[in-house]
Amino acid sequence: MGSKPAGTGQRKRRMVRGRLRAWLPWLLFALLLVPTALRVEGYRERLSEGRFPDFRIFYDQAERAERGDPLYRTDREDFHLPGSQSYKFPPPVAALLSLLEGRPATRHAPLGIAVSLALLAAAFALLAAAHRPPLWRLLLALLVTIHWVPNFESLAALAVEPLILLLWVLALLLARRAHAMGAGAAIGAAGALKVYPAGLLIHFLLRRRWRALGGVLLGGAVTLALAGLVLPLRHAADYFLRVLPHLGGIALSTENLGLFGNAGRLAIGLVAGRERMLSESRRYLSILGDVDLPGVRPLALGMAIVVIVIALGVTFRVWRRGATLPASRSASLGTALTISFYLPLLPSSWAHYQQLLLLPLLVAFFHAPAPHRAPTIWLLLAAGAIPGLWITDTHAFYRADPLLASALRSLIPFWIWWALLRIRAVAGRTHDATSKTSVGPAT
Repeated sequence: MGSKPAGTGQRKRRMVRGRLRAWLPWLLFALLLVPTALRVEGYRERLSEGRFPDFRIFYDQAERAERGDPLYRTDREDFHLPGSQSYKFPPPVAALLSLLEGRPATRHAPLGIAVSLALLAAAFALLAAAHRPPLWRLLLALLVTIHWVPNFESLAALAVEPLILLLWVLALLLARRAHAMGAGAAIGAAGALKVYPAGLLIHFLLRRRWRALGGVLLGGAVTLALAGLVLPLRHAADYFLRVLPHLGGIALSTENLGLFGNAGRLAIGLVAGRERMLSESRRYLSILGDVDLPGVRPLALGMAIVVIVIALGVTFRVWRRGATLPASRSASLGTALTISFYLPLLPSSWAHYQQLLLLPLLVAFFHAPAPHRAPTIWLLLAAGAIPGLWITDTHAFYRADPLLASALRSLIPFWIWWALLRIRAVAGRTHDATSKTSVGPAT
């Protein structure tokens, strides 16, 4: 008789503890959303009406092109310099902007922000739905996405990177289903927007998925043809024949987080000292080819090439020595690894381009072994994520030492690359051991 109340009380305590465990992740999630309000407040003025200088310039040029004026202002002396405020993209972006004509450019800022957020949300939802992570991984990935600094930088520029991110996610999902042609088409459409996203094709060529090349050509051609419904097709020919061959250059500004930009700044510091390095890094249109210091360019290129060769050697060794993984998992890890390796190799890899690093970072979160089984992998992911969650160009640390802040942000893709290689190695060993256990010892 007396044991029943005690048993009932014990069951109630167990129920309470169970409910607390169920709600604890959501409570922590809600608490960790507090910094988001502070981040939004910090960017409120930048996202306010009347800013977005690049967007206004691109919008005005697109409007003039629709009236018959040239789309590309090649008469400007600084037109071909990376970072110059001129429209230097293929015609599809201008075609999208010209659809908004009739109102001042800044009146479209709220719409642009809303569309960018919707594209980001769609990319996250598709990636999460394809991988179906457990709740704690999903909430962690969502927190990182919400607080990711490059997302705010992209919004502040009304950049096209959210659309590129979505197209890359579609390419990954199609690759997981072995649809190389469709994946290539998504990459081709992204490449028709800003050219550099077409570099993701490298992953498919290395895996001998030749149909992806046809998809890239088809996707790019269709996107350019659709833009031709709004703007004359001669703009596309003008871009690829007269503009694109002259673009490039390695920007020395701290906004360039690429390997070559960092190597250029470091080479100037080694040859001429820190003050000259600071001076060049503060000039937004300064490029490595214009620096009048003997030996700086070959030194910078040499250092960058050494890093690339070493990284390529490590990548191929780990990937080839690993066991064969299921096709979907191999496609996810391979695509993510290619992005994390490719983005920092762009001559000018601007800060807001790191919004695209969300894809490999989230793939790593979804595929990494549990933290207690592989703590090193999670330490690498933390090393890659923290600078992207913390360092902004408005932060006091960035203002105090922009070179160091830029260097820490520049290391993000390499930390992610290293973590993905470790995940690949561990996944290969686990898959190999599972196969042996299920099939039996080899004879």
